[in-house]
Amino acid sequence: FNVIEEQMPPQTSEITHLHEHTEQFFYCLDGILNIDLDGIIHVLHKNNSLCIKAGLPHTVSNQSDNTVRFLIVSSPILQDDRINI
Repeated sequence: FNVIEEQMPPQTSEITHLHEHTEQFFYCLDGILNIDLDGIIHVLHKNNSLCIKAGLPHTVSNQSDNTVRFLIVSSPILQDDRINI
């Protein structure tokens, strides 16, 4: 598995995508993280988490006015497993 700490500036979003084989676990360290998981919006506050199974489309965004910090734990580690939608 792989653990990455990330920061997302205010009012930013990534492209909707999925991972064919990789599962991801998001853990919010500070701020408010929004994750659109297959059409359902999950709002993660500090110390909240969400697991995303392989194959599910998702979009991570920061809709707040503050930077958000979070961990992403991915397993297994596979190159080129991301498909943008």
